[in-house]
Amino acid sequence: MKKKIIAIHLRDDYSGSPRVLKEAVSCLSTEFDVEVWAGGESNGILADNATNIKRYFYCWSANRYMRLLNYLTSQIVVFFKVLFVSKTDIDLIYINTLLPFGAAVAAKLRNIPVLYHIHEVAIAPKPLMSFLVFIASMTADEALYVSNYHSSLALLKKKKGITIHNSLPKEFAKKASLAIYSPMIDEKFVVLMVASQRDYKGIYEFLEVAELLRLSAKHIVFQLVFGSTDEMVSEFRSNIYVPSNVEIFSQQDDLSRFYRNASLVLNLSRPDQWIETFGLTILEAMAYGVPVIAPPVGGPVEIVNGGKNGYLISCYDMDLLASKINELSNSRDLCLRLSVNARETSHTFSHEHFSEAIIGAVHDVIRS
Repeated sequence: MKKKIIAIHLRDDYSGSPRVLKEAVSCLSTEFDVEVWAGGESNGILADNATNIKRYFYCWSANRYMRLLNYLTSQIVVFFKVLFVSKTDIDLIYINTLLPFGAAVAAKLRNIPVLYHIHEVAIAPKPLMSFLVFIASMTADEALYVSNYHSSLALLKKKKGITIHNSLPKEFAKKASLAIYSPMIDEKFVVLMVASQRDYKGIYEFLEVAELLRLSAKHIVFQLVFGSTDEMVSEFRSNIYVPSNVEIFSQQDDLSRFYRNASLVLNLSRPDQWIETFGLTILEAMAYGVPVIAPPVGGPVEIVNGGKNGYLISCYDMDLLASKINELSNSRDLCLRLSVNARETSHTFSHEHFSEAIIGAVHDVIRS
């Protein structure tokens, strides 16, 4: 009989952490009976027929006070669900991100092993982050980190943790391998960024660099894909100047058409506000053979080899950023060389290695 795992996640959207969870569940389901609990009624990446998913209360709000209230309420709900509602034997509670602390506390009270898969560096406000780290430190039997940089931070002081780099689903990698990279499509050089609609993700820097190049490099177009609803994107556009060379899209359930048409992919996270622990969109772009520009700190440093498969440039170095984009848009040979190396890099983050590592970690926690 297969061991029973319940994987807990807070908000099901199209951001990196639920996508990694979906991949982890796919791997673990080969050897375990895995059930996913996700907050809210969102039709995000976890809402897939292949995923055994149940929902518990959570409602995201643009108002931070209401958002905090809803979040705390959700954790009370999931606490009691783990503590009382699930009467079946549970062999492991798998906590995705630091946020679902209610499930971790209930699991500890029931003496169920807890495995944390941590993706964050910081959560605002800081007192909440401190509280979540404390709870994780007290309840986790083991912690998984997504990069060596992330592991080196030792968020859970008493636990060394295991580094398991993210990977790409087999289906995604196969589709990407069939794509033919071309630096120019219809005489346009397309600069793509996929990000959540947060200031610290560098969305305003993206608009700024687009404006810098709008008149001098009319062959360059910019595409910004948010993990947000149509309504949120519409509100964003109505409150800010968007250069004429920028297209903005709402959340997508399939990013393949964007990667296929991209000439360059940017990650402009502000290094003083949000250090990327991994950078999944960087790896996805590379699988399509698309060169990248990423921050010179955190997880991206373990993926991007400056000058070989992309470049490491701070979003605050706007002149260098604009200059490098313009240089690439005028150098087909350089783009193609970076493209070949980018694909090779993506192959080192294999599904097989991720699967073996995460299954092994779960077995170790259950046995202990």
